[in-house]
Amino acid sequence: MRAIAKIDTNTNEVVDRISTGNVPTGVRVAPSGDYLITSNRTTDSVTITNLPDASSTQIPVGANPGRVRFSPDGTLAVTANKGDDTISLIDTKAKEELARIRVGKAPRAAEFTPDGSAILVANHADGSISVVDVAEQGVTQTIPVGPTPLGLLVTDSQAYISHEDTGEITVLKRTKA
Repeated sequence: MRAIAKIDTNTNEVVDRISTGNVPTGVRVAPSGDYLITSNRTTDSVTITNLPDASSTQIPVGANPGRVRFSPDGTLAVTANKGDDTISLIDTKAKEELARIRVGKAPRAAEFTPDGSAILVANHADGSISVVDVAEQGVTQTIPVGPTPLGLLVTDSQAYISHEDTGEITVLKRTKA
């Protein structure tokens, strides 16, 4: 069974197992705490699981999805699909993929801006960051940042990008569009 273990942090014991798709790679709990989402690498899907009753819905997304992140209000989620150079924008209430958006090569991380209006995507194979407008569901800017961007943290004023091969951190100053 492919599953995520639910652990009681007071006793450090597994109290339940929640079924997922194959090779659950990324997992996040919604800001509300009511459900979680996992990306399932080998089935090209995400699973949204209702935490109170463990009911779940599997949603097809792009190839080889990785990390998954929520919008600040939890109504949307995004996963970077390194297998087909896309991100998937997911409506968490309707439990469906809203858009599959082509970005740079081998995206490995995607993060919403704090206001939820944009998504920054770390494109590992071409050393760039794609800026995606959430409302327009398209790339508005591609920023070269150097080799192998992997990790990404976005604040109101800056974005921090870690680079796998160099061990460096790039800091981008953000401006409102």
